Formats: sequence, structure tokens, C-alpha cells
Amino acid sequence: MRQAVVMALVLVLAFAVQQSAAQANTKATLIPLNTFYSLWKASQTVNATRAQNITFLDVRPKTLYQLSHVPDARNVPSQNAKKVAGQFASRKRGVDPTKDVACYCTQSSTAVSACNEFAKLKAYSKVKVYALDASFSDWVVAKYPTEKSGKFGH
Repeated sequence: MRQAVVMALVLVLAFAVQQSAAQANTKATLIPLNTFYSLWKASQTVNATRAQNITFLDVRPKTLYQLSHVPDARNVPSQNAKKVAGQFASRKRGVDPTKDVACYCTQSSTAVSACNEFAKLKAYSKVKVYALDASFSDWVVAKYPTEKSGKFGH
């Protein structure tokens, strides 16, 4: 009887460790502003290879996105992230699961939450998913490029 209880505890612990490890692989990686900018800058170069394989997502509301955003970023409001992540089969509407994903918002916690919708899907398991550990306001204060209605600005 005692062996059965010990064995059951070992199995429960093993399962918990396995689940924890699986969850660790399905979380967005928080990156600082300068690293986020470096990823974006690399994606803009003509000779970019791996760097071109990244999709930048502005997960703020559409109205804020229209006012100003990171150049070439797509707008996927945070409340739509789960739906959009699930549309990976239709690359016109969804986000290409063969490309890394980098999210930003007005709060890093919102960016993380939206990015995790992508990270937890098996389709995105072979790419990196990043969330900006800062806000879009920090991007603007750092005088990094912004875009409004297809035009670059500061």
C-alpha cells in the first residue's frame, strides 16, 4: 500500500514537472527596448535573412495604431490575438507561423498576454515569440521610427 502511494506521488510530480516544462516553452520572451529595436532594424535591411522572418504586432487598439506605430507592424488588438493566432492556415488573415513574432503595446503585460496566444499554439512552436518589456511610448521617447498612414515620422 505504501509503495502504491509513493509511486502515485512520483507520477504526480513527474507530470507536474513535465507540464511546467511544456508551459515554459509556450511563453513569450520579454526583451528590452534596445533589443526590440535591433530586431526591427535588422528586419528593415535589404540583405536581411533570418531577420526578415519576423512579424511585428501592435496589439494596441486600432485607433492608437492608426495614430502612430512601429513601421511595418500589423495591428492585432490584444482582444483579437487568440482568434488571429488560430488563423495561421490563412496567412492573409493570420500571422505566418514560420516567422518569429514580436508584440508591443502600451503595457508590456498586455504584449506578453497577446504573444502568449501565439506561443502556446503548436503551429508557432518552432519560432521565437517576443514581447517588448516596455511600452510603445518608450519607443517614441527613444526617437525610434514611427509610421502613420504609411508615412515615416518621429
